Amino acid sequence: MEALEAAQREIKSLLASIPTDAHDGERNRVLSQLQSIIHQLEKVQNGTTTYLKAQELLLSANNKLRQLQIK
Repeated sequence: MEALEAAQREIKSLLASIPTDAHDGERNRVLSQLQSIIHQLEKVQNGTTTYLKAQELLLSANNKLRQLQIK
């Protein structure tokens, strides 16, 4: 449960801090934070009550990571 809660806090913070006109340095910071969040979400163990929510967030974070890497 701790990994999910930490990831949710980081996601909220990250989403609040992403500028619409991010330059490369800012984009790299966001990419790094997303990778950290993904790593935390991957720690949520299967069979726990938070696992499904963690998987939803993991999918969303991976999609956002791919979007940012394409730009």
